Amino acid sequence: PMDVRQLRQLEFPQLNDYVYLDHAGATLYSERQLTRVMQELQSGLYGNPHTQARKSAHTSRLVEEARNSVLKHFNTSNQQHAVIFTSGATAAVKILAESFQAGQHGAGLFNYLLDSHTSIVGMREVLRSRGFVVRCSRTELELESATSSSSDGRVLFALPAQCNFSGRKLDLSIVDRLKANNKDAYVLLDAASFAATCPLDLTACSADFVCLSFYKMFGYPTGLGALIVRLDRVANGESVLKKAYFGGGTVQAMVPSGSFVQQSPDLAAGFEDGTINYLSILAVRHGLWALEQLGGGMQQISQRVFRLAQYLARRLSELRHSDGSPVCLLYTDNDYTDWTKQGGIVAFNLVRCDGSFVGYSDLSSRAENYRIQLRVGCFCNVGACQRYLDITDEQLLANLRAGHVCGDGVDLVDGRPTGAVRASFGYMSDESDADALVAMVTDNFVITKPMPVLLAAAASAPLMSMSRDELANLCRGGQSAASKAAAESHWPHLGRIFLYPVKSCAAFEVAASWPVDRRGFHLDRHWMVVNESGLCLTMKREPRLSQIRPFLDIQRRLLILNSPISDQNAVVPMDAGHQTAALCLHSRVCGSRVRLLDCGQAAADWLHSVVGYPCRLVRQDGDRLAKTGEQAISLANEQQFLLLNEASVAHLLDCIGPESPLDLSQLVARFRANLVVRVASQCPRSPGLD
Repeated sequence: PMDVRQLRQLEFPQLNDYVYLDHAGATLYSERQLTRVMQELQSGLYGNPHTQARKSAHTSRLVEEARNSVLKHFNTSNQQHAVIFTSGATAAVKILAESFQAGQHGAGLFNYLLDSHTSIVGMREVLRSRGFVVRCSRTELELESATSSSSDGRVLFALPAQCNFSGRKLDLSIVDRLKANNKDAYVLLDAASFAATCPLDLTACSADFVCLSFYKMFGYPTGLGALIVRLDRVANGESVLKKAYFGGGTVQAMVPSGSFVQQSPDLAAGFEDGTINYLSILAVRHGLWALEQLGGGMQQISQRVFRLAQYLARRLSELRHSDGSPVCLLYTDNDYTDWTKQGGIVAFNLVRCDGSFVGYSDLSSRAENYRIQLRVGCFCNVGACQRYLDITDEQLLANLRAGHVCGDGVDLVDGRPTGAVRASFGYMSDESDADALVAMVTDNFVITKPMPVLLAAAASAPLMSMSRDELANLCRGGQSAASKAAAESHWPHLGRIFLYPVKSCAAFEVAASWPVDRRGFHLDRHWMVVNESGLCLTMKREPRLSQIRPFLDIQRRLLILNSPISDQNAVVPMDAGHQTAALCLHSRVCGSRVRLLDCGQAAADWLHSVVGYPCRLVRQDGDRLAKTGEQAISLANEQQFLLLNEASVAHLLDCIGPESPLDLSQLVARFRANLVVRVASQCPRSPGLD
């Protein structure tokens, strides 16, 4: 294989200005790989394999060639294993859950490891409904102990060859040990993460079932995976796999009006319902070619991604704040010294110098500004999240009650992380990717200077219950008059207050004071605009909302809307809201389900004239809890208040220079803050602002 830098320039131009560190989620396809795929499609005619015709027969031969290529990649053949093509690893394990038979001697047992992917855990519901006993083992030792106390029926063990959360590799010798004392024990090996960067020898590993997804291995095609089945374990006497549903191409004969059906004796043909994704299957051959010819083979790829993970883990672990405290908390079972035990994944969270955690959503958004893609959350592996972050079952449920669901942006609940950050490498990665991530973390999250006395004292004080004078008293001891005066000069002064009565519309500036209620500022984001389907319109989706300016007439209890597009204003009573079945809506705002009341046809007609298509004005009815679950909030995306330092915006304006089309006031408005503060002197700019 060529030098990695040359490889990136020639085969992966998409990496010229982007740092991609989510290869465990989906790796990248190469230029030549795609060229080979497209040249094959452009130069041939490929018919449906179920059709009895010459071109279709040719397609069938190429599909079988792809099956054999997959088996060769895993050092086996069609004499020992069968490849069932599926839409992905998830579909593969679903097929197994629906078809694995307990046998005739009693209830079956399904036993899986705690740090299994959600798709593996999901098998338990199908198997439980079919009468299986279900167990979750927290360790391999606990899993092995279950072999001696299994049920009378067949046992199905599910193991991740590599943890997709941390990159920990399983000692695959456990497969033989699980099967050694029980002829009715079967092992499913989840190789979706492992096979992406590691060699898997199915002659040496006796797993009965292996699931994988091809896009994790070589990027293209997506929507294609496989269930690899060990033939000598499913072809003996009583059927181990038996499916109920049958689709086109899976039967030899059947009677439509009766109950007779004779399914195909070929294992793969019997489980591939309907027309297979044959054009994508043809592309698998070229993906495997890329792994060998461009990546240098799986052994070299495995060692390469390990070295990169080792390098990144070392650099992150060396980062220190000015007080010597570590910046990064790594989630690992080893010290990154053995590539046979650790893959190309680094999972971590960042810690501030006061010991508090940085939310992973904050880090991810900063990384995006640096054109770095990471994966954050639990990576569809809640069990590993629990194990590494020490989250109990009770805390998982408490997080749910607090509003946190899988895949959202709620990264901290009561100061504790709900997930982590994952950086993962592919065969086209190099050290520059790791260096870019470390530089971003250093710029944005490493404190290189001691905190000022005032801030250090304030950090340990209950600020919400203190007045300005009380806070100032914290630093009187041991401070000179000059230092106290200097500290006083940095006190922020509230300069402007903005409300956004209608979500995603323009601001309403408060002239003097404004009441605060349990949702935040009174009437802030109390209304929003929805389309005919009840979906919330945002400024990103509908920029014309930014031209709608609201005015709140508190004395007359009116919301007044105007727009340069319309000659007339919309006048809406603040209490407007029809509580009829037809006009009472439910919608979602950042994952939260909210009850909304329609504000009438007149407002809807006015919005139609401004936006250009039918939509309606609705207002919030009842309380919506913040995702922390602590209090009711408005229709704001996350929190009730956004505070902005005008000095920081002024510095940004200076960085933009005279070519900026906006003045200071206009640039402040772009941030859509509620509170704009001013200081008497220039504040130090935030690290990484440049």
